[in-house]
Parts: sequence; C-alpha cells; structure tokens
Amino acid sequence: VLALVQLLVTVFLLQRWLAGPIAEVGQVTAKISRGDFEAKVAVRSRDELGELASAVNRMAEALKSYEQKLRTQERLAALGELASFAAHNIRNPLAGIRAAAQVMLAECTSQPAVQESLKEIIQSVDKLDVWIQRLLGFAKPLDLQPAPVEISRLLQESLQLNENLLKSKKIAVETNIFGLPPVSADPTLMEQ
Repeated sequence: VLALVQLLVTVFLLQRWLAGPIAEVGQVTAKISRGDFEAKVAVRSRDELGELASAVNRMAEALKSYEQKLRTQERLAALGELASFAAHNIRNPLAGIRAAAQVMLAECTSQPAVQESLKEIIQSVDKLDVWIQRLLGFAKPLDLQPAPVEISRLLQESLQLNENLLKSKKIAVETNIFGLPPVSADPTLMEQ
C-alpha cells in the first residue's frame, strides 16, 4: 500500500511538474504554428523547462518580427509595381510634350518669349523624367549622388518651377539666403 501511495504521489508530481508544463509548451507552439505570435509560455522556473519556455517565447517574437518584415516587403513590392505602371503611363505623354516643344522651338526662331517658354517646358519635362526615375527606384536602396550644391540657386530654381502655381494662389515668396557656401548633397533629392 505504501509503495502504491508512493507511486501515485510520484505520478502526481511528475504530472504537475513535468507533463503539465510540457503540455503547455505544446499548446503554445500549436498556437504559434497557426500564426498567433502573441501566445506565450509562462516561465515558472529557471530549470530546463523554464529555459524551454523562454526559448519558445523568443521564437514567437522572432517569428512576429519576420512576419512584419515580410509584410513590409510585400507592400514595397506592390508599390514598386504601381510606380512602374504609373511611370510608364506618365512618361509616354511627357515624351510627346517634349518632342512637340522641341519642334515648336525650332520653328519659332522669331519669337524669343515663346522660345523661352518652350525651353522652360523642355527643362520641366526633363526634371519630371528624373523624378520618375527616382520614383521607380523608390523600392530599391537609396542611391545618393552628392555634389556641391548652392542652396540659394536650388531654391530659386524650385520656386521658378512653381511660379505659376504660386501666382495663381496669390502667394508671394521673399528669399534672403544669398552668400551661403555650397553644401554636399544630392541636387535632385534636395529639389524634390
């Protein structure tokens, strides 16, 4: 009888201290395998079972992080496809606008004001083309091309590109930034 009681107590203690925690680890790993990365194993001790519980919890955190990174990469890939489609559909009309402006520029030799406007159109189309190239490269790592940049000149050029928009909204811009030394920066990204 004493041996039977001792066996029952041993089975009970093994169930409580060994089989129960192992079953809990099994249940949590099943939840994790179904995508529930918030599931955690309670760490009740510092022995091997506690280390196992901690390892399962770290694994869940790592899987959660990898899933977030994967979703971000999927969104960037979709954005890259959208940018490529948009760039193609924008570039075609821009090429037509640039070609028409070049033809008109060659034909309007007696009208300097018209020629100046056509040159601005060609220059704006060229800048848009560079911006579209940058948009296409958005999903790729940033490729900086630093060069000496005069901030005051860059600001004036950017304001000139938006001059008609500013006038239509009755916005007057005053600048007083002359005499600044050049800085090393990517001129296209600075302009954007």
